[in-house]
Amino acid sequence: MRHTFFASLLFLLAACASPTYTLTGVPIGNQVATMNQGAAAVTSAWPGSTILVRPVDADLSGNLALDVVLTNNSDAAADFGTENISVSYDGQTWLPMKTYEQLKDRLDDNAFGAKLAVAILGGLDAYASSRSANYSGGGVVSTPYGTSSYSYTGVDPVARQVALDGAYARERNSLDAIDTAHDGAVAQLKARALRTTTVGPSQIFGGVAVADEPKLDREHATTVLVRVAFRNDVHVLQFQAHRPGALPVPAVDLSNAAVLAVEAAHNVVPAVAAPG
Repeated sequence: MRHTFFASLLFLLAACASPTYTLTGVPIGNQVATMNQGAAAVTSAWPGSTILVRPVDADLSGNLALDVVLTNNSDAAADFGTENISVSYDGQTWLPMKTYEQLKDRLDDNAFGAKLAVAILGGLDAYASSRSANYSGGGVVSTPYGTSSYSYTGVDPVARQVALDGAYARERNSLDAIDTAHDGAVAQLKARALRTTTVGPSQIFGGVAVADEPKLDREHATTVLVRVAFRNDVHVLQFQAHRPGALPVPAVDLSNAAVLAVEAAHNVVPAVAAPG
């Protein structure tokens, strides 16, 4: 039982590690902050599209997970996927989001690593279990000529086989638990991960996009900018990532000019004017 629990825990911790920080939405310009499914979301509206970005608790084997929902307000269809999204931490280089294939490969690697650990532990378990079938003894025999000591050792073949069968069963249960956890994680990934899809006029489409975890300052929050491009629109949404007790960064100017300034500072030139 403990062996199975360890294997399952090892895989799940590697595949679905929870973030050690909190993301708080900081709307700029005409953007709106709302609560969406218990998380602080930010919505950005441009003439051709509306984008909602919401932090996700389960990170789908990544480090920064965002639920990104697009509403196509234009009169033409266009593709939308992780290639339309990038993130920047504290004004540094824009980073791409991970593709579905990259996330799937990571889940596969986690499962392989967990099975390798189980195989090693299983060998140790089998060795220790087989030794439980060993027996030994000894004593002292008195004769007319004095005393003589003796000793003996041996292996109970029936007890040894029972012990080995138990060790192999524990290993098999652990491997089965890893397969079950892996299959569940892949199913969740397929259901929730953002994958490139053609979005028609007035259609709504979205999914979870994953990027590398920001390197956080323990004392101050980290500014996370999320850039979402769709056709001629470019949305830049802001969040603060902070550990418990970290101080927030100064609030931004809530004006349309602030949106344009943020975009210009990160080499983003919007093709259309901000609404309002």
